[in-house]
Amino acid sequence: MRHSNSVIWGAIIMSVFSIGAGHVAIAQTQAALPSIQEFVRPIYIHGVPYKVASRYDAKVTPDLLRMLANRESEQYWPNIVVTLGMIGDESAVKPLLDFLMQGNGKATQTEYAARSSVLLALGYLANKSDSKEALSFLIESTNPEVWAGRKVGWSSPYMNDKDRDVQLSTMAILGLGLSGRPAARDALQRLQQPSTSKANQGFLQSVSDVVETALNDNKLIAEEGMLKYTSRAEGQEFEPAGIVTGAKEAPKIVTGRDAAPPLATASMDKPQLPPKPAMRAAPEVMEGEGNGTPPVVESE
Repeated sequence: MRHSNSVIWGAIIMSVFSIGAGHVAIAQTQAALPSIQEFVRPIYIHGVPYKVASRYDAKVTPDLLRMLANRESEQYWPNIVVTLGMIGDESAVKPLLDFLMQGNGKATQTEYAARSSVLLALGYLANKSDSKEALSFLIESTNPEVWAGRKVGWSSPYMNDKDRDVQLSTMAILGLGLSGRPAARDALQRLQQPSTSKANQGFLQSVSDVVETALNDNKLIAEEGMLKYTSRAEGQEFEPAGIVTGAKEAPKIVTGRDAAPPLATASMDKPQLPPKPAMRAAPEVMEGEGNGTPPVVESE
C-alpha cells in the first residue's frame, strides 16, 4: 500500500518520540521557555513540539549531551535525541553518531527508541543547519548492507541484527525526507532505481512506499518550511496514525484510514518504528509563566 498523505508520515515520525499516554500542556511560542531539562521530561502525546524545541539554541547542547551520556536520564533519551536535532546545532552531529553506534548487549526498549531515532534527529538537524556530515551519513545509511560493515555495539530487543539493520535503513530514509534538502531528494530518487545488489533490491522493493512518502515530505518541507509542516501535523490536520504494539515485537506502523487503536493487530508488511517507552510526566509549562508544576503521573 502506498501512502498518499505525506503529512501522515510527519505525524508518525513525531509519534516515535511520544512517551506514555498522558497529556502535558506546552508553552505557546511566545511564552517563556522552560529550562532544557524541564522541556525534555514531559509526556508529549504528538511528539516533541518543533515550534518550541526549535527556539532553543546551541547554548543548551552541552546540557543535553550530558543527559544523553547519563544512564540515569535514559527515560528521557528519546526526547533528548530529537530535541538536539530540532535545535540544529551542527556540533551535536558527532555526539549523536557516537550515541547511535555505541552501546553494549541488548538495548532496552527506551534505549532502542533513542538510538534508532538519531537517524530522524539528523534529518531535522540537516534541515536547519544544512550539515553535510549529517546528510552524508543518512544517505550512506539507506543501504542495510552498509550497516553490516559498521560496528554497532548494541542489539535490538525485538529482532536479530540483520532485521535491525533494515529498520535503521528505513529510519534513514525517513530522515532524508525530514531534511528537505536537494541532496536528500536526489538520494531518495536514486532509491527508486534498480539496484545492482540482489539483496538491496529486495529491501528497496519492500520500502518503496516509504521512499515515495519521504520524497513527498522532502518536497513539502523544502517548499513551506519545517515549522509549517510540523505545525500542521501537531494540529492533527491529518488522518490519525496508530502505532500498534505486540508483546515481543517492535510496533508496526498503521497509517491513514488503516489506523488502528493501540494493541490491535496489523499486517507484518508495514515498516517498523521504535516503541514508545513509558516514563513519568514532568512539569507543565503554562503560557505566560516560567514554570508550572502539575502532579507527577506514574505510567504503567
